[in-house]
Amino acid sequence: DASISEIREFVKRIPGLKQSYQSLQQHINLAELIKKTTDSKSFRDLKDAENLVLTGETIFEQLEERIGFQDPLLGVLRQFCLQSVAAGGIKTKNYTHLSRELVQTYGFEMMLALSNLEKAGLLSRRDTLWNEASGFGFARKSFRLLNEDVDPRNPRDCAYVSRSHAAGYAPLSVRIVESAIKPRGWSAVQEGLRQLPGPSGEISQTTNKNSAGDDPAAPAAASKLDNFGSEERKVMLVYYLGGVTFMEIAALRHVSRQADCPYDIIVATTKIINGDTLLKSCFDKEVLRFLKL
Repeated sequence: DASISEIREFVKRIPGLKQSYQSLQQHINLAELIKKTTDSKSFRDLKDAENLVLTGETIFEQLEERIGFQDPLLGVLRQFCLQSVAAGGIKTKNYTHLSRELVQTYGFEMMLALSNLEKAGLLSRRDTLWNEASGFGFARKSFRLLNEDVDPRNPRDCAYVSRSHAAGYAPLSVRIVESAIKPRGWSAVQEGLRQLPGPSGEISQTTNKNSAGDDPAAPAAASKLDNFGSEERKVMLVYYLGGVTFMEIAALRHVSRQADCPYDIIVATTKIINGDTLLKSCFDKEVLRFLKL
């Protein structure tokens, strides 16, 4: 028999319980929608093909089969580009054959599309088979991009965000951020950074205490910044020029939540992108219209 005070206390908790129930229902509905997609054959085939490419295998037969079945063009081109980037190019014989199949299946406008992808560096030819000297092959080892030992019950590595039935994949940009967080910074991964396209550098910024007195707004601004991150965990801003994917954002959030990470990580970017939007950005309006993308 509950007392009057206990009944009153329970009644006070009803709104919170109702909100928790609604949140649980939303979570279940979202999980069901996601599971419906991840259980589909097309998704599993796509995931298997991507895992093969990441581990250094080729997927030319799968690509030829997808073209033969006239699968959605963007999905086919994404795998074609992924194979090229991961292997440091595609053997000329295979490249010529797949390009011809694409043109015959999807139309002569594919010639313009393939040319644009080549100019963007997403497609290239090579006269040798896959070898570990490719930039991605080197980065995969140097930055431990694949992790087969992710514990789903106690996930500490950011590769957890993409883990399925195979090894988890840690986005390269996030591994670079993780290296910057460590005491030695990028000096510990200089060899790996040299294998990546584009220059890299570290610049240490210091505040000029004398200039703070010249600007009346400086003390107030400094106070706001001091209050933003605690003394134990400072704030790190990771800025992506060109775009960032949701996987990279999820991985950075996972890194920031770890107890050994001394930073609260904030992600800023010029755009949220995915594989489809990245490829579309390589085509002009006429190509997009002709290919119905």
